Amino acid sequence: MKAKTEGKDIRVVYGPLDSVKIAEENPDKEVIFLGIGFETTIPILAFAIREQREEN
Repeated sequence: MKAKTEGKDIRVVYGPLDSVKIAEENPDKEVIFLGIGFETTIPILAFAIREQREEN
C-alpha cells in the first residue's frame, strides 16, 4: 500500500503471463511479478520465463 500511495502502479494479476502482457504494453516501465504460492505454481512460472526467453 505504501508503494501505491507513492504513485506506483500496483496490480493484482492472475499469473505471470499477465505481467508479461503488461510489460509488453509498457516497454518504458519496469514490471515486477511477485508470486506467492506452492510448488504447483512453479510450472507456469517456468513456462512464462521460457516463452519470453525464446521471444527475446
